[in-house]
Amino acid sequence: DTTAAYVESFRETDLVAAGATASGVDIVVPTAAAGLNATEVGVFEVGATSFSFGTSSVEIARGQTKEMVIVGTGVSQARGTTVTISGSGTTISNVRFQDSFVVVRVAVDSGAATGARNVTLTNSNLDTSVITGGLFIR
Repeated sequence: DTTAAYVESFRETDLVAAGATASGVDIVVPTAAAGLNATEVGVFEVGATSFSFGTSSVEIARGQTKEMVIVGTGVSQARGTTVTISGSGTTISNVRFQDSFVVVRVAVDSGAATGARNVTLTNSNLDTSVITGGLFIR
């Protein structure tokens, strides 16, 4: 009769010397959770019920506040997904999660530099996904 042992955390006692065998015990390592992969970004007016997607970039003018939607695999509150925007002059607030996307409110300062910004998602296990130039400030 074979016993399955699930190794869910690393402990010193879990170490097995190279070449050693474990008689009568199978060690099963659970499949890792899918990584983080942001695939699309969208933007819409605060309070609007519809929005447009761009697979690579969306625009927000200086001095405006809009809602940004970021879609991808591995995006979830349970995984501790955070959203950051490169550079200065943007503020993220009102973060809301759904099944495979996150909605954040992005306020762009009136004096923010124009141009492309990277939108980065990071999970608590440090999986990271970057949409290069995902936000264009005009």
